[in-house]
Amino acid sequence: MFKGRSAGDVFESLLPLIVGITLCSIAHTTRAIARSIVILSLGAVGLITMLANSSSGGRGRAGMGGMGMGLSLSHVSERDVIFVLGWTCLLIGAGIVFYRPGKLLGFILGCVGGGLACLSWLIPEGGSSIPLIEVFKTFRHSVAIALGMLCWMGMTIASSVLCFVNLPSKPARVLHSTSRLAVCLMVGGLLVFSLFFMLTPLLMSSPGFKMEVGDRFKAMFSMLTFILTAGVAVLGKILLVPLGVVDLLVGRADR
Repeated sequence: MFKGRSAGDVFESLLPLIVGITLCSIAHTTRAIARSIVILSLGAVGLITMLANSSSGGRGRAGMGGMGMGLSLSHVSERDVIFVLGWTCLLIGAGIVFYRPGKLLGFILGCVGGGLACLSWLIPEGGSSIPLIEVFKTFRHSVAIALGMLCWMGMTIASSVLCFVNLPSKPARVLHSTSRLAVCLMVGGLLVFSLFFMLTPLLMSSPGFKMEVGDRFKAMFSMLTFILTAGVAVLGKILLVPLGVVDLLVGRADR
């Protein structure tokens, strides 16, 4: 299974399993502060190995912002960084508001994260136009990917708006439901995009593109396998830091 692969590549492949076992083990048996440190440490290790492998010619899944996964370190742009920062701050802010309704820090982080996440769709990369325009241009080449990007962008904006209007003065019940919905929309946007990405071979019908039905399903299955391995692993890694920070802040408040 790991024949011919570097030690760093093998470790990165096993890291999601290590993280899952560790989190299940410490969920209810470790004090909040120590648990948060472990989660943040695992998140840092995951990020370091992901960047190290991409820079050394590994599979390279560092780029997560903007238009998708699977980019090497050399392709990580300012837009990618802004998206990841927005993703992290929004999830941290929404998580704090969910567990500590009315806390100003959560509202501020949620607004900052929402603003950065929306801004990432307005920053051009290289010589291309802004992503907001690229979404509609993509309809000429692939309806499935264009629809996935459109849903992703719309869900990101909706999540940001919910954070903007989730004022600390509102009732705790409203703050709970709004922050939960904001997290679901933010994470769900990536999942919806992945679903449309998987369906691309079935929905592709551009001129000159000919593929048998059986081959289309085989290509869809290959994409599904990629999403369930590399995609889920990357999603888990970028959720570790928000989870660790929320656990740290909420745990300190519990004390």
